[in-house]
Amino acid sequence: MRMLQFVLVLGILLAISITVSGDLVVDDDTGTWMNYDNIQDAIDNAADNETIYVYDGVYYENVIVNQTVNIVGNGTNDVMVYSPNDDSTFNVSADYVNITYLTVESNMTMDPKAAGIFIEWADHVRIAYCRVNDTEIGIFGYYANDAVIEFTGVYNCSDDGLYITHSQDVTMYQVRVENCDRSGIEGWHSDGMTINYADVYDCNTDDGADDGGFTFHYCDDLTLGYSQGDTNKRFGVLQRYAEDTFYYRNTMEDTIGGEGFYISSAVRVLFRWNDAYQNDGIGFWFTSANDGEISNNTAEDNGEHGFHVNGRGTLFADNNATENGWTGFYLTTFSGSDIVRCWAVNNTSASYDGFHIEYSRHVNITECVSKGNGRDGFQFLLYYGINMTNTTMADNGRYGLYLWALNGGVFEYNEIFDNTNYGLYSSASPRNITVRYNNFANNGGSSSQAYCGKDENNTFNGTGEGNYWSDWNGTGNYSIDGSAGLADEHPQGSIIPTSAPERVPEFAFLLVLTMMFIMAIVYRRREQ
Repeated sequence: MRMLQFVLVLGILLAISITVSGDLVVDDDTGTWMNYDNIQDAIDNAADNETIYVYDGVYYENVIVNQTVNIVGNGTNDVMVYSPNDDSTFNVSADYVNITYLTVESNMTMDPKAAGIFIEWADHVRIAYCRVNDTEIGIFGYYANDAVIEFTGVYNCSDDGLYITHSQDVTMYQVRVENCDRSGIEGWHSDGMTINYADVYDCNTDDGADDGGFTFHYCDDLTLGYSQGDTNKRFGVLQRYAEDTFYYRNTMEDTIGGEGFYISSAVRVLFRWNDAYQNDGIGFWFTSANDGEISNNTAEDNGEHGFHVNGRGTLFADNNATENGWTGFYLTTFSGSDIVRCWAVNNTSASYDGFHIEYSRHVNITECVSKGNGRDGFQFLLYYGINMTNTTMADNGRYGLYLWALNGGVFEYNEIFDNTNYGLYSSASPRNITVRYNNFANNGGSSSQAYCGKDENNTFNGTGEGNYWSDWNGTGNYSIDGSAGLADEHPQGSIIPTSAPERVPEFAFLLVLTMMFIMAIVYRRREQ
């Protein structure tokens, strides 16, 4: 009996507790289950950290969220909150607010600073599983530190889809933005932003000069990963003035009238495994991108250059430029950089090269391939101090290697074959050039596969051994065409290659590693 009394008292106390601090229900249909018929009244009467459940319906109101609450809708297709005037539909000014499972709309004639959801001077706000339609700006964060926007779609905005300014450490995950007049996602003066799995389509329909799919200005420590931009105008990605940014596994394609990626004045950029396909302009365009790494990226079938890079002290490795309208790799003022295992293939315009490198100093090129390009495999202009080794130049429309006004360079152990004109052509007073231990096979030209217009301490010899020439007659020197009157004094018979090497797909490396790992396990078990 005493136990039954104890249970009854406990149940009464629990019921009182639930009544005092229980969740609130909003429904535009009257009934005993609901507390309020509009969201604002529920917020005004809620305790801190209370949850407000919003039932099915359309709610015409401007919601002021000025205390910490959780606003939970029944689902984005069932709960719509609609601004009846020029103000934001939601204006959030309290920390640790959660808004989930709602559709937010407006009348599209909002104040320029208004938005579907406006977060102002509020930290740790979370927007999730929401849909924002037909607003001025979809979601606007202003001093919205540590905000999280995830599993949310923004559509048909007359300005930006997501606009973040003066906010630190904002996170976006699995967001989708479509058909906004300006940028899909835009950031200004916001450091530490992390964006993963964001898709932005058909944005910048007004064709603004500084807008595109993703645009960032003065945003340091930015991370953008596993995201996609498609059919945006002007830029897939535009970033200006930033340090320590990290881009990985993003794809920008079909940008209308502009570039896939445009990164300007960015220091210590880490750019890996990104793709630029079928953009009207340049696939990847970097200006003043210093002391960074650009590796394992692919530019294919873009209207202009595959890569256009201006910067110094950059590791440029394992990049691929294929079937672009202009040059595969256009590198300028690229001093103090290493170019390793990069491929320029079938960039077939007759006016452009596989690699064009100019106004640069002290660059090392190793294990690269340039084949099937419209003009030269490699073209160097006004260059000082170049070292090229183990690189292939084949099947190009003019020269395999073109040197213009080059001062200081060593070219050794390279494969230069089947180019339409000379394998190597050097003009405009080249000086201090050493060409040795290379394999020249079946290149065009006049009476030689190489040309040098002037001799200023240039040589085609190594120590007791020169280059391999497929057309050497087996005796004497190998004469080099041109007024310099040079010769290879130690020519060798050519080691004629059968074809240029093919780029090995990424999955092949993974397959080899997996097989090696399995074999190691089997061997160890046998030893045991």
